[in-house]
This record gives sequence, structure tokens and C-alpha cells, in this order.
Amino acid sequence: GAEPVRLEPVDLAATIRECLEMVASAAREASVSIRTEAPAPGSCWVLADGTRLKQVLGNLLSNAVKYNRPKGRVRVGAQPAKEGRVSVTIEDTGIGMGEGQLRRLFEPFNRLGAENLGIEGTGIGLVIAKRLVETMGGSISATSSPGKGSIFTVELRAAEAAPVSAEPATGGAAERTAGGRIRRSV
Repeated sequence: GAEPVRLEPVDLAATIRECLEMVASAAREASVSIRTEAPAPGSCWVLADGTRLKQVLGNLLSNAVKYNRPKGRVRVGAQPAKEGRVSVTIEDTGIGMGEGQLRRLFEPFNRLGAENLGIEGTGIGLVIAKRLVETMGGSISATSSPGKGSIFTVELRAAEAAPVSAEPATGGAAERTAGGRIRRSV
């Protein structure tokens, strides 16, 4: 079965940066430029499952690149939202969607007519993305206009910064010590 979701404070800026690295070469190949207006690393924490948040944002970013136009743009922003929440927006200048497509966007196996454009569908990706975000106590929504592009918004609960302990940080930080060696305390 699926692994249970582990909610803990996640550094949003660091997560966004990793997702940007994942789509960087696809964006270059597609001549799509990506601009981020994300908070400084360490300044904005959300309650999430780090791995799954990366999957969700990575999926939305790769869609924003894939469904864009040559010389298109993607803008990634993150800002505090209402009542202790943080919203991440991924905005593209792509093909956009009409009302009917938007309504069916998060339904299983719906590729929104993208098959007519010869684009590989990622319909199932959005269904899973929505489920994952909701499991983390967040929400995901989209607005769009045909020919102008789409904006996806992921809202998550804000979190206090992860406590700084004497242990080396797990995951990211511990693996990036000098010379790329992995340092683990015994």
C-alpha cells in the first residue's frame, strides 16, 4: 500500500529550488524561462511531507513547461495566505484551458484534449497531486484562460521552522557537506 504521509516542517524555498532543478533541462529544451519569487531559504516553512510536496510541485512545474509555448514563461511564487497558510502559485503562459476543461481538471484519467495536441498526458498526475495535497491538509486549485495560460495554486498550512538540534539535519543538509561526502553522526 501507499506509505503513510509524514507531516513535518518543510523549508518551502529549498523544496521549490529542488523542483526547479528537476525541470531545468526540460525548460531549456522548450525555450521556456522560469522566474521565481520564492521566499529566502529558511524563512518560510510549511507543514508537509517533503517527498510528496516535491512530487506535487515538480508535477505542476513540469506541466507548466510542457504545456507552454516556445519562448513561454513560468512564474513560481510563494506568499503567506489567509489564516496561517502559505500559498504557492505556478503560473504559465501556455495554451490555457476553458471552463469545461478546468472543471474536469482533477478528475481521473482526464487529459483535457491534450492528446489532440500530441502532448503526453499527465492527467493522472493532477489527480494524485490533489489527493496528496489534501492528505497534507492543504488544497490545490487552478484558474486559466484559453490562449493566455494557467495558474495553479497550492495552499498548505504554515509551520514553525524545524527545531535546530545538535544532530545533523536529516536528508538534504546532511548530504551536502564538503567534498560531497555524507556525514552521519554515530
